[in-house]
Amino acid sequence: MKTGRKLKILAAGDFHGDVGIAEKLAEQAASENVDLVLLNGDLVEEEKVEGVIGPFLKKNKRVFFVHGNHESLATAHFLADFYGITHL
Repeated sequence: MKTGRKLKILAAGDFHGDVGIAEKLAEQAASENVDLVLLNGDLVEEEKVEGVIGPFLKKNKRVFFVHGNHESLATAHFLADFYGITHL
């Protein structure tokens, strides 16, 4: 049986607003040539949302995310709309 190429996913979360972590993971996503990035919550801390999604988009990665208990639903919608990413 012939199989197709496997989908390569980088999954991460719990940045709590640490842009340095986001930048390192974006570099990893680029160097490992992942197909998509799944961010699984707690990306922000006290509504500090700057810089946690952008590094992945700058590396031309498709981003999906699930909000955690540190993101309000309003923050999740804002991130999805502002960055053009998919909120699951």
